[in-house]
Amino acid sequence: MKWGERRFRFLAWGAVLALAAHWAFGAEKALDVDDIPAKVREALKAKWPKAKIEHAASDEVKGRTVYGFELSEGAGQKSRKWLASFNADGKLRESREELKPGDLPKPVLQGLQKKFPVIQKAAVERITEGEGKTAKVTYEFKFAMQVNVDASGKIIDEKELDFDVEEVDE
Repeated sequence: MKWGERRFRFLAWGAVLALAAHWAFGAEKALDVDDIPAKVREALKAKWPKAKIEHAASDEVKGRTVYGFELSEGAGQKSRKWLASFNADGKLRESREELKPGDLPKPVLQGLQKKFPVIQKAAVERITEGEGKTAKVTYEFKFAMQVNVDASGKIIDEKELDFDVEEVDE
């Protein structure tokens, strides 16, 4: 891989992580683990018992307090990192996790490839809103476009991104 490609990948992932951090911690108030309400802590541990809290924050969303977390689990090749947010009552609002294209369900990948057959080096996130039987799972792809696809492979929405690959690669 050429230096320019590596630099682009690094900058692209940095942009994805920055957007994800802004999503989770926009006008945040950083929290110590001891400051997290018991209901939220218990819900997080019940959902992901082995997760380590890398960063915790609270924010006001539509007049309600939301608790956001950067979480990690495992080490080395088997490690994973993701973002999650909970309501004050301990209900999971949303989680976001970066995926490799090979980890995608086949219908999702096929649905995207129908419209965009020549995608390379896309950043992919699985977004889960809610939990249990009512959870809504979508997949967000970022390449020169941002495309959201549901679990059946149907494209929900798409928009062009504001950065130019050639500008980043200079």
